[in-house]
Amino acid sequence: MPGLKITNIKKGLVIFWALWFTLALITNLADALKMLGGFSETFSFVSENYSLLRQVTNLSSGMAGVLFAGVILWEGLATWLFWKAAVWGGINMAFGVSLGLWAAMILADELFLVYKTMNLEGEHLRIFVAQLISFMAIHLLPNLDAEKPE
Repeated sequence: MPGLKITNIKKGLVIFWALWFTLALITNLADALKMLGGFSETFSFVSENYSLLRQVTNLSSGMAGVLFAGVILWEGLATWLFWKAAVWGGINMAFGVSLGLWAAMILADELFLVYKTMNLEGEHLRIFVAQLISFMAIHLLPNLDAEKPE
């Protein structure tokens, strides 16, 4: 059996982030639909991010809804760009949009002093760093056509 090629690992990283964003998008959409009455209160396949947003920002439900919708749209764009990158290319744009999302989240954590009540900033920072490492691995690992078997 031939060894795993670095190009396959790179492609796998892009597919991983496409899948991860897809799941995050689905649970955030379900959360929004539940908030709007589209699902019963017992429906549990939701992110709970809307209630977290309300809790840490003390914003009105309308303003929190607008911010949450913005996050969902941004996340949807990142999801689409990662799937596009997995099939047709465009890795830099996918990572640029998604890293921008996490950077915005980290700045919002600071703005709303989230670190005083919970450690969401740490979670957002970990995802940002994981994506940055993935991006760097894709660009810095060599593309070797004839790799030696493991």
